[in-house]
Amino acid sequence: MLLVFGAIHCSANINLLVSASNGKINEIDAELAKGADVNYLESGRTRLMEAELNGKAAAAEHLISKGTRVDLKSDRGRTALMMAAKEGHEDV
Repeated sequence: MLLVFGAIHCSANINLLVSASNGKINEIDAELAKGADVNYLESGRTRLMEAELNGKAAAAEHLISKGTRVDLKSDRGRTALMMAAKEGHEDV
């Protein structure tokens, strides 16, 4: 059972990454309900960072409302806000 839960949890985290990157709020909620970790780091970035890098302001705000930590840093030492600013996403 633990192995199955781990596989589902891992899948939910990957799906949350895609949902955040594409700004799909309903899908974000579905993956969180499956146990995805809103602060999970994948390749040195959080889901919030992915949403902000892709200019998905509504998804970024939604992730924050779900408890995403805004102070986490990427593997390069940048926060999500720093990444958004670098990409010129002022609305994020």
